[in-house]
Amino acid sequence: MNPNAHRGFISIEVAVVLFIVLLAAVVGLPRYSQYIQELEWKTDSRQLTDVAAAAKSYIRDNRDTLVSQVSGGTPVYRTGAQLRDDGYLPAGFSLTNSAAQSFRVAVARNPKATQKLIAFILTQEGTEIPYKGLRYIAQGVEGAGGYIYTAGIAEGAWGSWKMTLATYGLTGATGRLAVYLSSEVLGTDVAESDRLYRYAVNGRPDLNRMHTSIDMGENNINNGGTLNAKNGVFSDTVHGTTGTFSGDISGRNGSFTQKITANSDITSDGGWLVTTGNKGWMSSTHGGGFYMDDNNWVKSLNGKGIFTSGQLKGGTVHADGRLTTNDVIGLNKISVENTACPTVGDISRDKTGVILSCQEGIWKTSSSTGEFGGMFTLGSADLWNYHRKNYGEVKNEKGFSYYASRECDPNTLTNSCSCPSDDYTLYISSTYSIDDAGCANCAGSKSRNTVFTCIK
Repeated sequence: MNPNAHRGFISIEVAVVLFIVLLAAVVGLPRYSQYIQELEWKTDSRQLTDVAAAAKSYIRDNRDTLVSQVSGGTPVYRTGAQLRDDGYLPAGFSLTNSAAQSFRVAVARNPKATQKLIAFILTQEGTEIPYKGLRYIAQGVEGAGGYIYTAGIAEGAWGSWKMTLATYGLTGATGRLAVYLSSEVLGTDVAESDRLYRYAVNGRPDLNRMHTSIDMGENNINNGGTLNAKNGVFSDTVHGTTGTFSGDISGRNGSFTQKITANSDITSDGGWLVTTGNKGWMSSTHGGGFYMDDNNWVKSLNGKGIFTSGQLKGGTVHADGRLTTNDVIGLNKISVENTACPTVGDISRDKTGVILSCQEGIWKTSSSTGEFGGMFTLGSADLWNYHRKNYGEVKNEKGFSYYASRECDPNTLTNSCSCPSDDYTLYISSTYSIDDAGCANCAGSKSRNTVFTCIK
């Protein structure tokens, strides 16, 4: 068999294969090229989305300054490099897209509301992106992505918005990208600044400030530090370690495990300042104060003296040491010479001011010579008839009549209601009243008892 008989058929088969490969290359290479191009455009979309987010953060953080800067109608620009340097974009973020176009943020005044802002992210420089690429990239941008196909006019993907840039004092070249940030997206003082930020924003303390009440719905605020407040109103028990308040605190109960520090007065309206244990009030500056460590005495801390330009008043005053005065001693009590006195050593005066001292139970002056003959007590006259009937009348030689009775508190020197002898003069020292519970015929009356003193 001739070996060259099939050579023609082999050539035909190879040609068919080569044709198929060539056809695939003609059809596939453009598609592969388009696939690679679309990958680049998707990257451009994500990149433009990131720049738009950075621009929104920058504008929100500097809103008050920007409102002032654009108030005259001139827009303010911020480049991608400046956003990156200010920390709004990552340090390694690329500042150009696949067409070598750079990013620029343009902030302008809203013509219909001058206290509101609008902004555009516009690309510049580089090469033009074809219309197909503009539409592809714009529809992949999160938010109001768009492009500039006709110079000076920015329009959104699928015709979602259209803006004449000159209205805002801006320009834009053909074949560039755009993102529109409306006033609603950027927010206003009311709509945006009242949003509470979790972290401090430099130059914007108002972003960490509430402008309205917070209703926690009976939920807790946990892991807080120092609570600084002007007023506090609590409907239940308050527990705390430390607290600083510049105004009033109002509550039902309060329990603190450590000290409470106030930079002003602590006032109780109608209540007590109650302490337990052996402590009370103390001045930390001077080391004095008041406390009680038993049931009888209010004591001065650290033995501090008590000073007042007013008056100290009490039932009795007792001094363990000397009693001195820089003025005179005023004796308001008036006593009668040669009458009974309560305690030996007491000092008094008579109605003329003569000083009396209690000697042997009798008020005496320094020149008194009388001799004390004891003292006794008798019941009142309205009882004497009762006692006279039952116990008989007694009369001494001086002619003083009285009646032996159950109301007689005898003279210790005579063991009776009488003086030691007729040489003594009988003086009325004092009178006092007691209830007459023991008198069956004197119901409801009071016994006015009289104290007599014998003086010679």
